[in-house]
Amino acid sequence: MKHLAGLILVFCIFSTAAQADDDKSFDVYHGAYFEDPASNPEDPTFGSISFVLPSDGGAFSGEMSFSFVGCQTRNIGHIDGMKTEGNLTGRWSGTVDQTEQSGAFAGEVQSDGVIAGDYTVDGGKQFNRVDGCIQYYIAPEGTFYLKSAPDVENGTPVSFENDLVDVSCAAQISVSPKTPAAAYLVAVQIIVLGPDGPTVITPRQNLTYAQTTRFSAKDLFDLIKEAGLEDSAETFVTVTAVNARNFAREEPIILPTRCLPDIAAVLP
Repeated sequence: MKHLAGLILVFCIFSTAAQADDDKSFDVYHGAYFEDPASNPEDPTFGSISFVLPSDGGAFSGEMSFSFVGCQTRNIGHIDGMKTEGNLTGRWSGTVDQTEQSGAFAGEVQSDGVIAGDYTVDGGKQFNRVDGCIQYYIAPEGTFYLKSAPDVENGTPVSFENDLVDVSCAAQISVSPKTPAAAYLVAVQIIVLGPDGPTVITPRQNLTYAQTTRFSAKDLFDLIKEAGLEDSAETFVTVTAVNARNFAREEPIILPTRCLPDIAAVLP
């Protein structure tokens, strides 16, 4: 969606309101949506997405961020959908750099718990120019992946990997691209669970060449405090990466920040 030459570091915050129904249980999923590189080879990119799903069937809501790069410092698209026997369908809508956009999506909960699906854009492929800021194409379609965080014992070192990045959590959280010669789009997001649903903080979202991104417990505490969320009980970190040259992408990696001993020590 956004041209690589215009990549900037963006700090955005958004919250997904939990469904108000005391008789149902809900699961929180986080991940990313990816523009289709075949229909938009000029500048495909990705953004964050979050669902609050009923454990059984029923209506659900979610949000997606359009602030990966561009002229908006913060803008969130709204998602409404229905879950039926593991299948999800619905609509999304929002403002993307002064243009109103919307579309449909459909997906399913896979056997490994990952939610995968496709989305479309009602207006099809579009060229968007904002004078004095940026120009790029909006892809006509794309895919999305979401998952919940794994269980991690307090302060236990953990590591995760996919074909693009290694993520480890011990004294600090480290994100390392696997291919030194490749350019990556890397997004690191902090998910804070609160009484009104999850809030996502995106302090790292940029183009990187084989650089390792690190977060200490102090870094996370400072970001959470700056967002006014220091009273929340649980936080997670998601890592999404795309190879910016061949557009290879993987499912996001999600881990609880309680893998950091300094954070685990203050959790109930």
